[in-house]
Amino acid sequence: MSITHQIGADANHPEAIQQELMWLTQTTPLWCSGSHWLPDRLRALPERALIEAAETLADDWAWHGPPKRLGRRFEQLLAQLFEHMDGLRLLSHGFAIQDHTQTIGELDFLVDYQGDVDHLEVAIKFYAGVGSVEQRCQLRHWVGPSCQDRLDLKIKHLKDHQLILPRKPDGRDALEAADLPIPMRSTGLIFGHLLDPWDQRIARPPDITQLRHAYWAPFREFQDAFRTLARPYGGAYGWLPIPRERWIASSHQGECIVRTPTRIERPEQADCYVLIPRDGGGAERARLYIMPDAFETAAFRAIAGAFD
Repeated sequence: MSITHQIGADANHPEAIQQELMWLTQTTPLWCSGSHWLPDRLRALPERALIEAAETLADDWAWHGPPKRLGRRFEQLLAQLFEHMDGLRLLSHGFAIQDHTQTIGELDFLVDYQGDVDHLEVAIKFYAGVGSVEQRCQLRHWVGPSCQDRLDLKIKHLKDHQLILPRKPDGRDALEAADLPIPMRSTGLIFGHLLDPWDQRIARPPDITQLRHAYWAPFREFQDAFRTLARPYGGAYGWLPIPRERWIASSHQGECIVRTPTRIERPEQADCYVLIPRDGGGAERARLYIMPDAFETAAFRAIAGAFD
């Protein structure tokens, strides 16, 4: 049986947005530059706040269009949740810092939380681990689907550039000119998924957290990967393809769910499939990203330093 993408899935319906918000309030960041109050405050938000936030975003995106990039979508989800946190005031979102006429950086969020001003840099990322177990204990062996991004480089950019912007002269001048306070601290948080090779033991670099099961497989191995990962859950579960704009959500509904598809579309970059109950959908049990057969070769070129 073949499996095709759910073109009609409405990622911008309030219920779909609420699933994204729910994931955001329940997840743990993959990486954080230091201890922070944000994850606990997100978990404390009541369901009513998520419903209201989802309705607000659905209305806004219906009028103005949803964000085209997943990172921007994630930021807007988080910004809307800030509006529902007691004791928090959002001071700025996406504040650009310029050197004369050139933009040298952007502060994702500046918030006043219980009287303290915090600068937050956030990102949602999907990195596939390549190489042996020992290699995947290194940050550089986690590569984005486009092979233009690595986990070690993202963390380095946050530490060496983004998080120090408010303390540099251009940053301080820009904040003062906009009548915004200088933050007391800057924190970076990376959310998302680490994708383990479907047929290898899980490995993690130090200080990296991943609680959910997510895997990747080259296109040539998709049948074995689907079959092996679904086997522990029995025939009550099947695979559902989800479009990129639904990658954030953790609960899904859709038709054309099968346990072991024999034909799928060849991916251009990365296609995502989730294992959910056949009878109406629900929370995913596993997640599998199908990559082009050339992905691993390209990833090793990136690891070798093609864009260091």
